[in-house]
Amino acid sequence: ALNHRAPVSRSGETPLPAGQLVTSGGRVLASVARGDTVEEARARAYKAFEGVSFDGMFFRKDIGLPGAAVAGHLERRR
Repeated sequence: ALNHRAPVSRSGETPLPAGQLVTSGGRVLASVARGDTVEEARARAYKAFEGVSFDGMFFRKDIGLPGAAVAGHLERRR
């Protein structure tokens, strides 16, 4: 279940006849959050997805980090 304290946008999902939703690929969830600090906003954005999981789920772990940290993260992944 999604934590609705942070706005979450959904896309790329297909309903099944029994009412469940399945992902149809690509980016399927996005969260936006505010906080008194960047760190607080970042934590709230990630918290919105606690308890959410599905096969093949992947999410970025560098959202809200300073540009230099993101560049370093990307370089390490190459």
